[in-house]
Amino acid sequence: MINNKKVEEFLKSIEPEFNSFGSGYYHLPNAVTVYKESPDSMVVDLYLIDDVLTTQIWLNEDDEYILTDLEISYIYVYLNSLLDDEIRLTKQYYEQEHDQQETYYIK
Repeated sequence: MINNKKVEEFLKSIEPEFNSFGSGYYHLPNAVTVYKESPDSMVVDLYLIDDVLTTQIWLNEDDEYILTDLEISYIYVYLNSLLDDEIRLTKQYYEQEHDQQETYYIK
């Protein structure tokens, strides 16, 4: 949980972006980015890749929000759960694609 409710609500309103930096045809996402600027100058910029978390939160142009250890843990778990869900969905997609290819070749 983030102590600043405005920051927490803003964070949860952001649509995450997923990336994969692996090689090969069937690679899974290993990075999630959450970034957004609000009209009142709040900026949330979070990035998790291969279990390394990078954070920057600005309440306005001159006031950086310093996260506590508990808030960092919360954000890590939140982003990691988003990434886990995306990996699960990607695996399902690959399995369905594979099943469709087998069906095509069998007929």
